[in-house]
Amino acid sequence: MEITTEKIEPGTERIRVQINHSDYDADFKRELKKAAQESNYKGFRKGKVPPGFVLRTQGQNILYNLIFKKINEILSEYIEKEGVDYLFDPLPSEDQASFDFDPSKKEDFLFLFDLCLPPNLSEMKGWGVDNTYKDYQLDLGDEEINERAKEFKKAYGEMSDREVVEAAQNPRLNFELNIPDGEGIAATETNIGFLWTELTNDFANKIDGAKPGDQFTGTFADFIVQDSHKHIVSQYLAANEMNEVDEEAKDDLTNYLATLQIEWNLDTISVFQEAEINEDFLKKVSGSGELIKDEVEFREKLAEMISSDYIGISRSIMLKKLRERVTEENELDMPEKFIREFVLSGDKEKELTNDIKKSVLWSVFSTTLAKKKGVQVSEQEVKSFLANQVINWMRGVQDQQLIMSMVDRMMEDKAAVDNATENIFINKLAAVVYEEVEKEVVKLKKADFDELIDEEFPKSAPDSEEEE
Repeated sequence: MEITTEKIEPGTERIRVQINHSDYDADFKRELKKAAQESNYKGFRKGKVPPGFVLRTQGQNILYNLIFKKINEILSEYIEKEGVDYLFDPLPSEDQASFDFDPSKKEDFLFLFDLCLPPNLSEMKGWGVDNTYKDYQLDLGDEEINERAKEFKKAYGEMSDREVVEAAQNPRLNFELNIPDGEGIAATETNIGFLWTELTNDFANKIDGAKPGDQFTGTFADFIVQDSHKHIVSQYLAANEMNEVDEEAKDDLTNYLATLQIEWNLDTISVFQEAEINEDFLKKVSGSGELIKDEVEFREKLAEMISSDYIGISRSIMLKKLRERVTEENELDMPEKFIREFVLSGDKEKELTNDIKKSVLWSVFSTTLAKKKGVQVSEQEVKSFLANQVINWMRGVQDQQLIMSMVDRMMEDKAAVDNATENIFINKLAAVVYEEVEKEVVKLKKADFDELIDEEFPKSAPDSEEEE
């Protein structure tokens, strides 16, 4: 058995695999004997089929399978041992001789396979040459940190009771509504909560300064803005266990209550209060990580968090610019037979468009770079990525058993796994690119950075509705 290689043309290496009769004869006889023991032919007892009969009926197929099993093993072992770098799968050569795999010929086999060699990255424009890219960095100020701190204080804030309605505080008000007998409804006393923005201007002015226990009389139309009527009726129905009411009946009830004089008894006044930055707050925002000691350290963490967001975006922009430069300034220099077989999938009618060329060129470049730099995505990394998704969806839940049970279900979803794998791969590739290319640092204020992001990654506008 012998294996040799030669470069037959730019971008193509040929592997010659010589398998002599002596290399496979013993294995062939063993497979033949095994088939004779396992075959079940009419007229013969199982295990008693003569080897000569099996040779005549199955010999060709047994030899074919044996030889190609050896070929696959030899190629895989050689490529792994020699560290051969190539694209796509080995392609049977156009110069390959044909064999009929007749065992009686006891012939030697020579197989020819062509490998598509990867490009020389050091010669590629945008990478080996002309490889300076802008490294956008956030020029962070107190304004951005204050804004992010406010978001956290709101997230960990809570409602607190008040004794007096103050319009400036945008309070939430709960009323006991004494609804009299009417068409299809019985007299009820229902507690319903209202946001300050749901009150009409007249009622808001009237109730400013009121206290729990104060009473008012009026209709929904008098006190509540039109857009909230249905929502309030839904609360009324739920409170009175009338959830089965259909939409038509609900509309009728909404219209009826809008004109019905109701007694409104102010029950509670509550105001949303942002959390204060104290020991309890810092413990909550620290989560399972190291405890944040004070406000100074909290602001430092916020600065790191904000900067981290923009670092990731900056590297995404750099990767995008690299892709543009690589695909626009280089040609897809690949032997036609590989393009025909692997890019066009053997479809003779399919056209090799410019977009396809660019897509393949980037795929070849990124795959080659990833191999050289050892970029891989492990199953554990995919699970961690999905776990972070679950935590974000569930707003910071720390129940590890619940999180991992959801991750296990997501791991069975090929689309979810593929999406996670692609995201991790792109992030790793972007990190490699950042370390390897020449960089020109550009400092940007947040507003300018956000404008750049919109330019580089424009959000698709929603389809406009047709005017009637």
